[in-house]
Amino acid sequence: MQKLKSAKQRFLDRFQRDLDRIEREAPMTGSYERIRPYIVEQSVGGEQYEIIIYHKESEAWFGSGGFDWSLQYYHDHAFVRPGDVAFDLGSNCGVITAYLGLAVGPHGRVLAFDPYPWNALATHYNARLNHLDNVLAYSVGVGDSTFELNLALDSARTLDGAPRPGRTIQAQVVDILGFVDERPTFIKIDIEGAEYELSRADWSRFDRLERVFLELHPFFIDDRGLETRQVLRNFARAGFTLRHGAPHAAAADAETAPPEHGGWWLSRERLRAAA
Repeated sequence: MQKLKSAKQRFLDRFQRDLDRIEREAPMTGSYERIRPYIVEQSVGGEQYEIIIYHKESEAWFGSGGFDWSLQYYHDHAFVRPGDVAFDLGSNCGVITAYLGLAVGPHGRVLAFDPYPWNALATHYNARLNHLDNVLAYSVGVGDSTFELNLALDSARTLDGAPRPGRTIQAQVVDILGFVDERPTFIKIDIEGAEYELSRADWSRFDRLERVFLELHPFFIDDRGLETRQVLRNFARAGFTLRHGAPHAAAADAETAPPEHGGWWLSRERLRAAA
């Protein structure tokens, strides 16, 4: 690991002190076990930037040069565009948030959401690391209603079919309609099964929303006694065309296509704003 310039080392030192404060109430365990933070470079989807690696999960994904292939599709198929208002639902360490901040440019903006306090903190720091003033990070989950829940500290999954042993913290989930005035044009959804509840939101209120990337988690939905296909139905009824695997894949029928795990690319024409 190369020695950092003093300014970046001070930056990481501040980040560690903020993590220390969070861990007094919410210790990082399981896949979120904390490691000594370090900075790696990302080059994907037409953007070059840096990110902080700080827990086992972020190291497993990105610590050895890994990157998220969906970002290349964002770029190649203009799924994220300059001037977009982008929501990152389930930002985790903020890797995709930082990419979005660069891709939407100075005339766009990004709102990132994650209920785990260390993830929201890292998302904020990764935006600062890349000099992104157009990014805001919120330490909340997002759904179709507002409520509090006991959040397990050792897993990214917020809604469970059965309680798990281990320590929890109080966290908040907020109704996405509380952010309707931000008028997003693109939303990325990766919320570990909670997309079932989110899909029930009134998407007609989002008059500028044209593109959604949905990471579907059937195993987290089905084991709660729910039907994964309903997620696809809900978005189809809101006027979205569904494609699985890539933005250029054939359109899928919400009633007959297998509700497969992985990336679903949703698009629709912009709705006419209410008079």
